[in-house]
Amino acid sequence: REPLNFATSMAICFDFDFPYLFRQASNSDLVIGASWYWASIGNSFWNHNIFRAIENGFTMIKCAEEGITGGVDPYGRTLVAIPSLMNEVHVMEIPVQKGITTFYSILGWAFGWICVFLSPLMLFLLMLERIRKECIWVCCRRHNYSDIPPIVSP
Repeated sequence: REPLNFATSMAICFDFDFPYLFRQASNSDLVIGASWYWASIGNSFWNHNIFRAIENGFTMIKCAEEGITGGVDPYGRTLVAIPSLMNEVHVMEIPVQKGITTFYSILGWAFGWICVFLSPLMLFLLMLERIRKECIWVCCRRHNYSDIPPIVSP
């Protein structure tokens, strides 16, 4: 048998809720997390944890008391998801693959800030396009080009 050779990181409970902390684990191939959620929030926290695996490109195994126990690959595909209650033991086989490099793991929140700064520019360009289309329609009406349909507002 070939020895296992992959980088592993660990987290507990609500550590998965802080994306900026998990960027430190972006070089890991596997992240193992243990948590004890309340049954009412266990499913929503499982869904949030999937984003950490996608953002940072690692396989995640999460063991939860009163939540979802399971595993996710670096692409966000759920490999195993078992609702768990108090004092349950689950055995699962999850293939661990090498971590992948993601935009977020390299640049962090830069993509979000780029979107914030480009949003006003995009809105301005959309408004210019709308004004241009309305001017063309008004000019066509003035010259009685009836074969051009009017612009319908969304």
